[in-house]
Amino acid sequence: MTKSEKPAKTTKAEAKKVSSKTTVTRKRAVKKPKFATADEMCAKLKKLINSEKATAVKTNVAVDIEVWGLENDSNCHLYIEIKDGAVNVQPYEYNDCSLEAYISYDNMMKFLDGKLTIKDAIADGSLNANGNIPAAVMVASIF
Repeated sequence: MTKSEKPAKTTKAEAKKVSSKTTVTRKRAVKKPKFATADEMCAKLKKLINSEKATAVKTNVAVDIEVWGLENDSNCHLYIEIKDGAVNVQPYEYNDCSLEAYISYDNMMKFLDGKLTIKDAIADGSLNANGNIPAAVMVASIF
């Protein structure tokens, strides 16, 4: 092209096409999922419990729940205690319990979010338990 020749005018649409071809796409950093703490899981668990049904339980029942598969492959313990019709949910291990339950973090969150029932979790093996079976039935009845 000589000095006397003018460059051809480009339309805005053509300019966008050219600029979009030369644009470098940036990859976004993948965010790690936020894991709920034991305290947060206990708070959600308390909200799921029907206190009227809990007052109907006349015996003392304690369940230790081990949640595995948390951040850095760690575990945590929660417990549900029904004593004299009052329910206590805490983020601690309960050593002298009627029942021990084991569930993965993912399945625990599904349960807390209402996407998994206790009955379904037992049926598909997502929830495993050892101990007093009548105690398990009583605890399951308060949800």
